[in-house]
This record gives sequence, C-alpha cells and structure tokens, in this order.
Amino acid sequence: MSACAWVSAWLRLRGHCWWSERELAQDPFWRRDVRYRDRRGTARVTHRPDLALQIAGRPAAIEVELQRKTRARLIAILSMYAEHSDGDDAALYGVLYVCDRDDVADAVKRAAIDAGLDAPAISFRTLHDVVEQARTAGRSHERAAGSANGVVR
Repeated sequence: MSACAWVSAWLRLRGHCWWSERELAQDPFWRRDVRYRDRRGTARVTHRPDLALQIAGRPAAIEVELQRKTRARLIAILSMYAEHSDGDDAALYGVLYVCDRDDVADAVKRAAIDAGLDAPAISFRTLHDVVEQARTAGRSHERAAGSANGVVR
C-alpha cells in the first residue's frame, strides 16, 4: 500500500475531514508557486501538498515526504507554508509532515527553522506510527462492526 493511502486510511479511521490527492489537484486554492535558487539557477515550480485535512476550522496541508529534496527547495516550500499559516486569519492552519526516514525528517526540521516555520504550524509523524495507528483503528472498527452485527471475534 502506498504511503499516501496509509495516511488517507489513518485520517479516515480517526474521523478527520480530509482531502485526497485528486481533490487537491482540482482545487486552485492548493496550487502555490514556489521559487528558489539552487546550483542550476532560479527555479519556479508549482507545489501542492499530497493530502490535506481540517484542523480547528482551517485547512492544513499534509506532505508525505519519502525522499530528500534539495535544501533550497525545502526552504522555499516551508517558507510558503510559513507565509500562509501566519496569524489567526491565515489561509492555512499549517502543515503535517509524514516521513519514513529519520534523515528526511531531520532535513525538513532543519529547513523549517530557516524558513521560520515552527509549532504549531508544523508537526511531524513517522510513516511507521501512521501505519500502526491505522491498523489499530481498523481492528477497533472491525470489532465494533462485528459486535453491532452480533458477531463475536
């Protein structure tokens, strides 16, 4: 199962209101231009999060980060999130990073400091924890559905 599918299952089983990759691709709200300079020069890319969820009445981005991006690109993306999640009337609540490797999470955390993005506007989960929590919640839902139907497990 793909990492985004696990995160989607995790959100659904925990009862969160969330948006899929397809929904984000169709909604211009999530399309952001990001500019940065790297060894090749100035790059301008369109960025969308992998998923999104609702937190405290506002949308929050979810980045499922499995590979390291260049530091310049990470800082540009995180700066964009910092800009759009600054203040009570900000468009975004923030961003949740789900990483499967410590080196990737550490790179994002270091870049977030340089981008001026800190808690609560940024938070982290490991993919391992997301998968385990989704499995646990799924088993609980199965038991609840079984007992509601008179099935003993």
